[in-house]
Amino acid sequence: MYPLGASYDGAGVNFALFSRMAEKVELCLFDEQDNETRVELTEQNSYVWHIYLPGIQPGQRYGYRVYGPYNPANGQWCNPNKLLLDPYAKAIEGNIDGDESLYSYWFNDSDNPNNMNDLDSAAHTMKSAVINPFFDWGNDQHPFIPYSDSVIYEAHVRGMTNLNKNVPPEIRGTYAGLAHPSVIEYLKKLGITAIESTHQMCGRARPIMRWPCHLANDCIAFFASFASIGLLISVSTVLNPACSSASIILSSAAGLMT
Repeated sequence: MYPLGASYDGAGVNFALFSRMAEKVELCLFDEQDNETRVELTEQNSYVWHIYLPGIQPGQRYGYRVYGPYNPANGQWCNPNKLLLDPYAKAIEGNIDGDESLYSYWFNDSDNPNNMNDLDSAAHTMKSAVINPFFDWGNDQHPFIPYSDSVIYEAHVRGMTNLNKNVPPEIRGTYAGLAHPSVIEYLKKLGITAIESTHQMCGRARPIMRWPCHLANDCIAFFASFASIGLLISVSTVLNPACSSASIILSSAAGLMT
């Protein structure tokens, strides 16, 4: 049953989803051609719907369809026509495209939420993905710095490294670039003890201001995850292709999880 999310153990995957309202839950598995296979979750304990599927491997894309009451006035929005992300997913693939199927209402009747939109959203939305949790950390050890002594630097991976000339071009904008010795040295000089990177958000970051600067057609993009859809996932890419530089959000907050 636990933990929630998709947990790979080397032989298969345990899928677990919490829903107090659901009357039926289907796990939807997608192959490389985006063909969908639905598996009903028949086990349910303490509002956690779960199933173990042997043979499922990391990289498997999936989502959920939840059946139950649809009564917007009471905050009940169960609609199995909408493919749902796993809120405990550790990886997300794809993006949304703005199709009408992604909405709970119809575009020509947007003031009437009781008129349920029954278009299938699977082809137009993100999908959760199973990851391999096993990694050999070698001799690396957790520093165990107390929260009271922590100074946490919140940064966007690409924005932090994309224009850094001390980072090799081939790894700029990547986690490898963030771990480059020149970046680590800079952070240590500031007294930083931990990095918090931007988590997965819905869509792309939008520029919030523009002005002439040292780079032609440059803009400053805001990278805060105000449309977060994957709190357990570091963002894959949020930089607008039109932006060649990016702002970094700084914070020093004791007790903030990284």
